[in-house]
Amino acid sequence: MHGRRYAALRLSAGVDGSADVSTVSDQLDGVAATLETDDVRATATGRSLVAAEATDQLIATVIESLAVTLVAILGLLTVVFRAARGRASLGVITPVPVDFAVSWLLGTLALLGIPISMTTALVGSIALGLGSDYAIHVTERFGDELEAGVDTATALHRTVVCTGGALLSSAVTTAAGFGVLGFALLPALRQFGISLAIGIGYAFVASVVVLPSLLACWVRYGPGTTAEPAARVAAGDD
Repeated sequence: MHGRRYAALRLSAGVDGSADVSTVSDQLDGVAATLETDDVRATATGRSLVAAEATDQLIATVIESLAVTLVAILGLLTVVFRAARGRASLGVITPVPVDFAVSWLLGTLALLGIPISMTTALVGSIALGLGSDYAIHVTERFGDELEAGVDTATALHRTVVCTGGALLSSAVTTAAGFGVLGFALLPALRQFGISLAIGIGYAFVASVVVLPSLLACWVRYGPGTTAEPAARVAAGDD
């Protein structure tokens, strides 16, 4: 006490451990706002509020890191495809399905009620890397088929059947390897395994469904491309 007045006072409140962190945080902030006057300043604190603040900062960091990674991948693939095939636009198209896969993954995690944590935050980056790898394989095989002189439909068919089959085996084994973590005793490890298995599945689907459609549009409407035999399509410059 300061003289006969309190200089500081701490009020404790019990919190349901199973309650949603954001709900608890909002309620405690509301209590603090009620206690405040012109002469009194109230600050809500505690594990729930610290956890909520840490989660918000983690989500912001994850979004920023994913955005930076996507830009870096886009720039790298643009340079590589420009140098290797004379088509910088292929480098722009190739990472697009990865964006779909990551957005599907984040939406699924929200539907399943799996929160963004220190472990699940890594899933987006891993799915981003694997998805880019799958997409590069598909684009490279499609480019090889075009250079062999086949038409677009045949090139897409061979790409999806041959390269897609190999990617399916890779995706299944990788997803199964991480999926077994879903039987772990630790909840965080279970969420990590399940999330990563889902992310790998989405990366595969985006590479063999979304990307071939984009490649077909690229042949028809891409800069400097025509609907002529694909051997000439692959030979031009942007």
